[in-house]
Amino acid sequence: MLGRLLKNIHGGEKTTEIASHLNAQGARINGGKKWTGNAIAKMLHNQRYMGIEKFSGEIFTDVIPQIIEEKLWKVVNGMMVDYRRNYKKDKYDPYFLTGKIVCGYCGESVIAEAGSSHRGTRYKYYKCNTKKVKGKACELRNYRKQELEQLIIDKTKQYILTPTKIEEIAHMVVDKFNEELSNNIVLKCLEKELKQINSKINSLVKNMEQGIVSATIRETLYKLENDRADIVLKIAEEKTKIDRPLKFEDVKNFISLFACKDYDDVFERNEFFNRFIKKVILFNDKIIVIMCGNKGPDSELAINNDELYAKRILEKLEKKSSSENENDNKNGSAENSDSHFDENNKIFKEKEDELDISVQQPPRGGENVT
Repeated sequence: MLGRLLKNIHGGEKTTEIASHLNAQGARINGGKKWTGNAIAKMLHNQRYMGIEKFSGEIFTDVIPQIIEEKLWKVVNGMMVDYRRNYKKDKYDPYFLTGKIVCGYCGESVIAEAGSSHRGTRYKYYKCNTKKVKGKACELRNYRKQELEQLIIDKTKQYILTPTKIEEIAHMVVDKFNEELSNNIVLKCLEKELKQINSKINSLVKNMEQGIVSATIRETLYKLENDRADIVLKIAEEKTKIDRPLKFEDVKNFISLFACKDYDDVFERNEFFNRFIKKVILFNDKIIVIMCGNKGPDSELAINNDELYAKRILEKLEKKSSSENENDNKNGSAENSDSHFDENNKIFKEKEDELDISVQQPPRGGENVT
C-alpha cells in the first residue's frame, strides 16, 4: 500500500485526493478514524519506512528493515515540500487594513470576511463587526478587499505622494526626528544624576580635608565612586545609541521611492499600509483615510466611492460585450458584432461621463464622521 501511495503522489495525485479514495473504499486509520491529507503526508514522511531509526539523537540504519525505495521516498517528499511552500505563497494574502478600519455609521471595527460564489470563486471582503459578529443591522455595505486596498494605494499615490506633499512630509520627519535627537531624556537624566553624585563626592572630600574622617564616610565615598563609574559607563553607552541627524534630501529620496512602486508584492503592500495609513473610516458613498504623522486636515483624504462602482459597471458591460461578440462570431454575424461593439462603447462613454470621480480634502474628521 505504501509503495502505491508514493507512486500516486509521484504521478501528481494530491494527499487529500488519496485520502478520499481510501475513505471511499472503507479503509480507516488505527482507531477507526477516516484518512486525511495530513495523515497521508505524515505517514509518507516517516523515515522508518526507509529503515532509518532515530534514538537519543543518534541514527541507526540496521535496526528495522527498509520497505520502500530511498530515491522514490526523497523525490515524493521533495514534491510535497515544494507544493506546501507554493501553496502558502499563493494563499498568503493578508487583510492589510485589519486594526485600522472602522465603520462610519456605528463606530465598530470592520473585520475580515471571505466567501465563495456558486461557481466556487473565492471572494474576500471587509465587513462591519456589528453585522458579522453581533448579528445586528448596520447600513455599511461590504467592501471587496482587493478593490478597497488598491483604491487607497492609488489615491494616496495620486494625492499624497506628490512632489510637493513629499517635501512637506520630509521636512516634518526631519524636524521631528532631529528635535527628539537633541532632547534625549535618558541621557539628560543620567547626566543630572552624575552631577549630583559629583557634588556629594566633592562635599565628602572637603570634610576629609578638614579632618572629618570616619569609617562611614569612607564607605559612603567608596559607594559614590562606584556609582559614578557606573553612570559614566551608561552615559557612554547612551551616546553610542544616538543616531546622526537626518538630512532632508535623504528623507525626500526615501519617501519618493514609495510613489514609484506598484505594490504587487504583498510585503511591499504591507509596508505601504504600515508606513502611511493610520486609520480608515468607511461609508457607503465615501472613504476617509487618515495618514500617519501630522494631525489636521492635511493628514486626511476623502475618496468618492463612485470609482469602485464605475469599475464594476464597466467590468459587467465588458463581459456582456465579450459574450455577445463570441455568440455573433459563432453565428457568423460580423455585422451584428460591430453593431454591439459600437453600442457598448457608447454605453461605456455615457457611464464614464455620469460618474464624476472626485477626491478632495474634507474638513477634519470628514463629513458625518463621529
